[in-house]
Amino acid sequence: MMHSKILSFSVLSFALACSASFESRAADNPQERVGIEHNIYLDCLMRNGGGTTKESLRMLVERCKFDPGIPVDEFVEIYAGLLVDDLSLNVAERMKPYRSLYTEEQFAFFDRIDQALASSATPAEADRALADLEQEAIASFPGRDDAEASLLALLSTARHSLAFWTAAGSPLLEDRNGGVEAQRLRWWQKVLIVLGADCAGAAIGFLVGGPIGAGAIGAGASSGTGSAL
Repeated sequence: MMHSKILSFSVLSFALACSASFESRAADNPQERVGIEHNIYLDCLMRNGGGTTKESLRMLVERCKFDPGIPVDEFVEIYAGLLVDDLSLNVAERMKPYRSLYTEEQFAFFDRIDQALASSATPAEADRALADLEQEAIASFPGRDDAEASLLALLSTARHSLAFWTAAGSPLLEDRNGGVEAQRLRWWQKVLIVLGADCAGAAIGFLVGGPIGAGAIGAGASSGTGSAL
């Protein structure tokens, strides 16, 4: 499982790796808090062993102290039904059920995010591409409604999640059999799958539960998808 190697990492080490590894930084995203909280909750889930999507959602409440404002069983039932487990789906495909909530220009960002991730060979390339999209979205969509705000929350989560899994990647690149490049490619392909689920999870969490829940829901999607790989 993807998360099995990273239980000893801390939020601080993720943050330091993020600032040290990536040159470009997006600024002034009004939903930056969502990405920050995502990594805090994801770190908690990983330190507690991660698990399936349902297990992660329950763990968010029972071990990571997330307050969904509803009973934990109801919380798990609602969001487990919204976070699709199909690992083959990209961000745009995961967001199709919510197409009517977005303008054509807004929804096009989901395809552009998929394209940015698919064309990036390294975390640094992905970070720069996501930073450019985030800056464009900040300028175009100031977060006046839930659709705009959810898109900004998604982009914040994407970059924080990328930093998280990049920081977690160094142990995965240790290969005693000499196949470092092959292992690096497998790891990067897994990161891209997790990011897709993660981003959509944050946006869906925002649409359904608002900014307070978006980071936690994204973390649940990230942990659940990582467990399935």
